[in-house]
Amino acid sequence: MTATIPIRRMTSIAFGGLRLRADPARRVRLFDARQAWIISTEIVCAAMNVPVAAVLTRKRGRGSRPAPESAARSASIYLAVTAFDVNRAALANAAGVQKQYIYRVLAATEDLRDKPDIDAKYDSWSEIAQRRAGL
Repeated sequence: MTATIPIRRMTSIAFGGLRLRADPARRVRLFDARQAWIISTEIVCAAMNVPVAAVLTRKRGRGSRPAPESAARSASIYLAVTAFDVNRAALANAAGVQKQYIYRVLAATEDLRDKPDIDAKYDSWSEIAQRRAGL
């Protein structure tokens, strides 16, 4: 006889290199955030000619990334939040950064979008992301 596991039971899972204890709803949010971040990273990296793997890897410390990789990472985080309406805490967990970093990136990118050429770039990336996701 097999025992049934209650659905709300906290379980330990491995996801994308992360090990966490989460209820099923949190796992879904984390999966959605990870997928949105990967899609937005692929779009931004293709436009900026930056390797996707360099942006998706976790690096710690100031100055650990070259400027193009850092800009692509920031743009992909912004795109994931705005185009896919991803939970910021889930995105921080999926990207391996702190929540404060997500908020700083969003604020800095909003300031950059005051320039018309940069705003047009982000608008086109958002359209591509929504088409790719089928939204």
